[in-house]
Amino acid sequence: MIESFPGRKVIFNKNVYYGFQAFQSDEQLFKTYSDPSVAAVFAVSEHNRSHLAFTFPESQIFRVVYSIDCEVFSYNPMPNKKPIIACVAKDLPQLDMLRKIISARNCAGLNDFGMYEWLLLKGYDEGRMASTLRDAVLVISLSTKEGLSRTIREAMACGCLVLVPAAGAAMEDLPQHAHVEVENLMDMVTKIEDIMRMFLHQPDQLAALSLENCRYATSFTYQRSREHILRAWQEILRED
Repeated sequence: MIESFPGRKVIFNKNVYYGFQAFQSDEQLFKTYSDPSVAAVFAVSEHNRSHLAFTFPESQIFRVVYSIDCEVFSYNPMPNKKPIIACVAKDLPQLDMLRKIISARNCAGLNDFGMYEWLLLKGYDEGRMASTLRDAVLVISLSTKEGLSRTIREAMACGCLVLVPAAGAAMEDLPQHAHVEVENLMDMVTKIEDIMRMFLHQPDQLAALSLENCRYATSFTYQRSREHILRAWQEILRED
């Protein structure tokens, strides 16, 4: 397949999980990354880069950083937010189970879920996504198969709290308070309920975490992304 694209090539691997799935059962496709016409491979996280380097040790693989547009995904302080929980639209059966556990506990008087709107971030254009993230208190993802989740970092730029499974690329740089135990919905529910309660009754307790998240996300600048890519290309051209 790689032969159908003429000239020297760079492969951009946005998600190592989906990248390997593309090979299907065709062992000939395993040669794609080591094909002589492939000058290099770009990966969006160290987790992705290390797995690709381990699998294809002869390939030249670089970690590059994408940028977040913090003018579009702008910070909204916690007191200005609305009681909205937004969900990354992946692992939908797990998300449905999570919502039903929280709803059942709400019926038993164990949480404040009845005061919240639950949204699935699916089919949104950039403007609607940014507006929703500026309003949301919390954004959650149950996916463990991420290259480096852009939506989570855009949410953090908007001052959202985030909860994600402690696995893969999420373990590289997300703050500890964003992590939940993998496949432990009770841990996720407990943390969601704590955030729901604090936002309604003690929102100031969430302000510092919201600002910490924003500061982290704003490190994904265009300049930083540009420097990563330029360094990679300098190395590629030197090798050529």
